[in-house]
Amino acid sequence: MQELLLNIHQFHQWCTEILEKCQCTFQFKGPWLAYMNMLVTCDPASIHYIMSSNFNNFPKGSECKQIFDILGDGIFNADMDLWRKQESCSRVVNLEDVFQRFSFDSTCILVTGYDPGCLSVEFPEVVFSKSKALDDAEEAIFYRHVRSQSFVKLQKWLNVGQEKKYKKAWQVLDDVIGKYICQKRKNLKDGLISENGKKGEDLLTSYITEENSTCLKCDDKFLRDTILSMMIAGRDSKSSALGSFGLFLDIQKWKPRS
Repeated sequence: MQELLLNIHQFHQWCTEILEKCQCTFQFKGPWLAYMNMLVTCDPASIHYIMSSNFNNFPKGSECKQIFDILGDGIFNADMDLWRKQESCSRVVNLEDVFQRFSFDSTCILVTGYDPGCLSVEFPEVVFSKSKALDDAEEAIFYRHVRSQSFVKLQKWLNVGQEKKYKKAWQVLDDVIGKYICQKRKNLKDGLISENGKKGEDLLTSYITEENSTCLKCDDKFLRDTILSMMIAGRDSKSSALGSFGLFLDIQKWKPRS
């Protein structure tokens, strides 16, 4: 635990070095009675075993849902049948493309059907980054993993530190996503969007118009949780992909030719 706190400023590099030394898997043990013991792995075979071939044997449980409570019942917190239904419906969204503004625009269009226009010449503020909402939420969730639950609960009760930022971020994200859902329902009601349009045109429309066929209760809370999970997945995966690709091109540029 002491080593973790000393390396908190370079957490990813520290984890990478430990995983290399431990052949891709190690067990982290936190302080006594802090309930912070966890198994960390980057072994592809183990990840496939846990997340795919034997997914039912590894439920996330209530503790995970408590840490990631901002995501509600979205796909990151879902278990068993609920996860399967959401995973099946979510395949209409391609989350394997590019970077920041483009990644936000493209993911937002696919998930909600709206184009926030973050790539316009004026470079407007990215809605989900308003007051750094998404970054603050992710940072607070990270610290929930390296601090005892009693300390987190104390911060939450006093409304200070990371938990104060987390609460504000939650409100911002709720307001933004709530407007998307409200506008979509209004457009469907007014006939501005056909309920018999192309299947998979956007995820939000699909969930609202095909509620019976998906066997999911698509109320506003479920739609909010799903949209937030997809926006996080789209933003982070695309940004990481483009960043890694850019680094690869830069390395190849300076690599001596034979």
